[in-house]
Amino acid sequence: MSNNHVLFSELLRPTTIQELNLPPKTISFLDKMARSKNIQNLLFYGKSGIGKTSAARILIDGMELNVMELNGSSTRSDKQILKDIETFASSVAFDGGYKVCFIEEADNLGKGAQASLRYVIEKTSQRGGSGKLNRLDKWNFCLKAA
Repeated sequence: MSNNHVLFSELLRPTTIQELNLPPKTISFLDKMARSKNIQNLLFYGKSGIGKTSAARILIDGMELNVMELNGSSTRSDKQILKDIETFASSVAFDGGYKVCFIEEADNLGKGAQASLRYVIEKTSQRGGSGKLNRLDKWNFCLKAA
């Protein structure tokens, strides 16, 4: 696709960890994780446009990972989203590599789904995952500490 048909925001989106407009401590943490190729369970939160999605995508794209990407605002039911996540997270990757479930707008999942997601995260925590929230106050308390 030529640059004539790409959204302007995508042309300006950071492509490396160092290009992110985040505190140096956060950049260092993400860079260390990327270099070690050992991604942890992560939950990015903050206002729109601060780089949550960019940071997650840079980490994911910089490693050879099996990725499942979901949107918490999708019209699918919370039960179906959780079933998909659990199936993906509990299975072994064909190539034996790491798997990451990236949930865009995870704060739009219902409270029941968030509580169930905590169980899935605990059960499959060796496999990694990340989520992105616009509003931490919409996230169920039991997951804030996870």
